[in-house]
Amino acid sequence: DGEPVWRDPSLIAREKSAVPVGPEQAESLLTAIAGELGIDKAMVSEAYEDPAEWLLKEGKLPDNVDPSNSKLEDPEERSRMARVFERGLTKPSGYVLPVQRWNSQAAGQRWRSEKWKTRRGRLFLVPGDSPVGYRLPLGTLPYVPPAQFPYIVPVDPSVPRGPLPVREAILP
Repeated sequence: DGEPVWRDPSLIAREKSAVPVGPEQAESLLTAIAGELGIDKAMVSEAYEDPAEWLLKEGKLPDNVDPSNSKLEDPEERSRMARVFERGLTKPSGYVLPVQRWNSQAAGQRWRSEKWKTRRGRLFLVPGDSPVGYRLPLGTLPYVPPAQFPYIVPVDPSVPRGPLPVREAILP
C-alpha cells in the first residue's frame, strides 16, 4: 500500500543495547499490550522453569560438583544450569498472554484471552534455553472437544478488497 509502518526511528531498539531486559520487563510489556487490546490484565500469567526437571538434572551430578562448578564437562550445560539455579526455581522465567482475535456480530472485532490451567497448577516451561514463547507446554493445556473449539474462518484472500486506510485514520 506504500504506507510506512514505522515513522520514529528513535524508538527502534538497537541490537547491542545495554538496557537490561528480564521477566519484569516482559510482565510490564504484556500488561500494557493487554490493556491496549481491551483484555483483563489478570490474564498475563507467570511461566516457570520445571523444578522436577532441574532437580533430576542436579541429582545426576557427581557429589562433589554443583551446577556452577567448572568440573561439569559441557560448558553450555554448566552455563544453563548455573543460570537456572542462580535465578531460582520459584521465580518466573517469563510471562505469557494467550490472545485470540474474536468476531461477534454484537460486539464487532475484539480480542479475548484466558488463564491457562494445568494439572500441576502452574505453567511450567518445557526444558531448554530457548525463549519462553518456544517452550510453552501446550500439551498440558485442557482438552477442548472439536465441537467447542473456537474456530475462526479466515476471509478468502482471493476476494477483492478496497485499499487499506491511511495510518492516521486508524491511530488514536
